[in-house]
Amino acid sequence: MSGLREMPLRATLLAALLPLCAQADQRVLADGSQYEVSFDKESSELVLSREAASGKFTQQRFMPDMQVLDGACLAVEGGELQLYAFSDRGYLVQWLLPAAGGELQRVRSLPGVVEAVDCYVDDKAGLLYVLEEGVGLWRFHAGEGSLARELLARYAPAGELDPEVEEFSVAGDALRVGEVIVASLAKVLAEQLPSVTATVQTTPVPTRGDTADDPAIWVNEAAPEDSLVLGTDKRYGLRIYDLQGEERAHIATGRLNNVDLRALREHPEYAALAAASNRTQQSISLFGIRAGGEVVWLRDSDIATGLDDPYGLCMYDDGSNLQVLVNDKDGRFQQWRLHAAGKGFAGELLREQTLHDQPEGCVVDDASHRLFYGIEDHGVSVMSAHPDDATPAQRIAGVDGNPLHADVEGMDLYLQGEAGYLVVSSQGDDSYALFERQPPYRYRGRFRVATDSARGIDGTSETDGLAVTATALGDDFPMGMLVVQDGYNVLPEQNQNFKYIDWRSVLKALDLP
Repeated sequence: MSGLREMPLRATLLAALLPLCAQADQRVLADGSQYEVSFDKESSELVLSREAASGKFTQQRFMPDMQVLDGACLAVEGGELQLYAFSDRGYLVQWLLPAAGGELQRVRSLPGVVEAVDCYVDDKAGLLYVLEEGVGLWRFHAGEGSLARELLARYAPAGELDPEVEEFSVAGDALRVGEVIVASLAKVLAEQLPSVTATVQTTPVPTRGDTADDPAIWVNEAAPEDSLVLGTDKRYGLRIYDLQGEERAHIATGRLNNVDLRALREHPEYAALAAASNRTQQSISLFGIRAGGEVVWLRDSDIATGLDDPYGLCMYDDGSNLQVLVNDKDGRFQQWRLHAAGKGFAGELLREQTLHDQPEGCVVDDASHRLFYGIEDHGVSVMSAHPDDATPAQRIAGVDGNPLHADVEGMDLYLQGEAGYLVVSSQGDDSYALFERQPPYRYRGRFRVATDSARGIDGTSETDGLAVTATALGDDFPMGMLVVQDGYNVLPEQNQNFKYIDWRSVLKALDLP
């Protein structure tokens, strides 16, 4: 690392550090504390120095993973101090250091850089830059999201970088390698969305890759603290979690994508019925939920859709019958009415239409008979849920920052009397948007889910599905709960899972009543 970056530390700190190490990277946190990481070549240790706003100075020495390191750089995300440590042997790992000090917590490894020699994080833009010896400059998404990387500049003779220069320098808003400007740093803060943290996270799904997808919340009316979260596993079936995040049951049904549920009226056996899009069987799979919380796959009630790839799904209670709406990646959208058949259910196709592009997430407001649905690259629209109502759909939110960022994914309704909110996953920027439930569907803001180092729960990124309830679910969720899928489950790196968020924190973050 080259020189001192960001704001210089006070003279007392510099005097302590410079005889030890010549390389350093610095950050100042919101509480006024100043951090500097440097590399001791003699011991191959990283040295983290902190000077609190009060002037108290502390220093830690460590060797993450007992690696022979070559350096590190600092970053700040959501008020948390991050550290990227590297070596020239393919080691590039992100760590979390709680702001008040304490032990490093491994967040994730970043593969693909064999001989890193320097790194720099542009906090404002959320970007990590890494120099690789003999190759050039890589750019990553900082934080916990996508591992995708981009090669921005090459060393000579393939590019214009001087092979003798293996460190960054910062001058104004320019990041340089030697005399070459390799990146323009953010001059102003990128959109700083408010953030919340998760109270609980579920056990990771056992299957690796992009597997966890969509949750639904079953409220146990007799004992709300014993309510359940149903989550789809796209490579297995359905997984059932309690409010502590522990998996209580699982059902191997095939590749389920989306799931939704509704209460049943005076059914002799089941308190509620869940439906899920089954991509293995090209069907709608139905599940009965008993009053005690047992979930039963009604295998003989599967509804053959004729769709090539049943994808998004939501349910609708029209006041007389339960209905299921399901869509295909090719734009087809079907609406089925359910009715009792023997010990299970059967479906009657009410309508099929084709949308102009790929839909997925949807939710029905039963009270107003409105269907909200998302087109991944276009936004959110609303239309009548009545199958015989041909009134054209109305778009209520677009993408490309207006205010969503493609892809538009999961959505659900927080019901508050006649009011409430539509919650939408804005996957493209790892955020969640709120709109008023009633026309004109006023946009009320967006937020992100950040890391909670005290609980050891990471933030969320690239969320597919979500679910929300306004029902009080015990002391942790007295105004209801938001459940979101986490596309990158880190701290440490594990398979995907779901996060539970206290709804009060959402209202507070967006300054809503």
